[in-house]
Amino acid sequence: MNKRLYDIEDFEMETTVYDRDSLIDKMVTCLILLLGLAMLIGPLWWLQEMSSDQLSPQVRLSVITGFLVLFTILLSNLTVARPFEVLAATAAYGAVLMVFMQLGGNPGVGNKT
Repeated sequence: MNKRLYDIEDFEMETTVYDRDSLIDKMVTCLILLLGLAMLIGPLWWLQEMSSDQLSPQVRLSVITGFLVLFTILLSNLTVARPFEVLAATAAYGAVLMVFMQLGGNPGVGNKT
C-alpha cells in the first residue's frame, strides 16, 4: 500500500488571509486613475507639440496608433472587460485622439485670406 495516497496531511490546504484589502484596492484604483490620465493627457500634449513643429500627419497618426495599441493591450490584460467592450472603449479613445489631431492640425488649413 502506498502511504502517500492515504496521508491526510497531504490534502490540507494552507491559505493566506489578508485582512486589509481596502488599502490594496485604493492603491490599485489610484494606479488605474493615474495611468488613465497619462493615457489621455500624454498624447494630447505630444500631438500639440508635433502640430507646432509642422510635422506631417503620418507622424501624428503613428503616435495615435501607438497609443491605441498600448491602450488596447492594457485594457485587455489588466481588466476583466470582454472583447467587444475593449473594442468599444478603444474606438472611443481613438475618436478623442483623432478629434484632437484635427483641432491641433495644420494652422494654415482653412485660413483663406
